[in-house]
Parts: sequence; C-alpha cells; structure tokens
Amino acid sequence: MSKLIWYIYKTSYVLNKWKLRYLAFFFVLINRIVFGIFISPKAYIDKNVKFAYYGMSIVIGSGVIIEDRCEIGQNVTLGGRFSTTVIGGGYPHIESNSFIGPGSMVLGGITIGSNTIIGANSVVLKDCDANSIYVGNPVKKVRSINKRIIGDQYV
Repeated sequence: MSKLIWYIYKTSYVLNKWKLRYLAFFFVLINRIVFGIFISPKAYIDKNVKFAYYGMSIVIGSGVIIEDRCEIGQNVTLGGRFSTTVIGGGYPHIESNSFIGPGSMVLGGITIGSNTIIGANSVVLKDCDANSIYVGNPVKKVRSINKRIIGDQYV
C-alpha cells in the first residue's frame, strides 16, 4: 500500500510541476480520503519510502524532502515552523535510511542525518546527526550507531 500512496503522491507532484494545481490537489484529496495521509504536491519524496499503517494521520508539508529508504510511522507531522522568514523556519530534510517513530513531529528547516532513528512521540526542532538515536520532547541524543546500513543489512 505504501507504493500506491507514493504513486498517487507522485502524480500530484508532476501535475503541480505542470501547473495543473487543481488536478494535483484532487490527487492529494484522494490520498487524504482513502489513506488519511496529507502529502503536499510541493514536497519531494523518493521512491522507497515506507509509511506505517498505510500512512494513517501523516502530514507532510510543502517543502519537505525525504530521501530514499526512510520509514515513517503513523501520526507523524513533517512541516514548517511559523514561516520561512522567522529564524528556524523552512522545512525538514530527512536523509536516507532514517526512521521517524509514531507520533513524532519534525518542524522547521532542519536536517535529520542518514541512518538516524527518531523515537516515538519525539519533537524535533534541531538538526540530528547521522548514525544516531534521538528521543524525547525536546529531542535529545541517546546514543550513536556504529554500524552502517546498506540496503536492508547492517555492515
């Protein structure tokens, strides 16, 4: 089902690029009604992103970038903080092989490094290093991960 969510999103993304915004938001509405997920057609999501529980209650804002092989839990918010003119404004950039736990909020122009795990119900308002585990509200680094993930295996 994650692939179907991605294909509907990608259709809205392409239609938005072609300046067919009303048709693009029709596909956003399909994702919203069928799967309960809101993905802005201005967000960029790579192909191998997995959404837990068919993307239930996930909100992804307009400037968010999600790279390859990320997993996003249910009820996650990825979005801007106030506006782009305010300090800390902008949208998150999630690098490859990252995991965002259920109920988490990632807000503002921050970067979550590759191979990073964000625990459940965490609030992320600052950059997160690569190969690390972060939890809490506000988020705190718990430990580093010494192994790299290549594909689906630790090396």
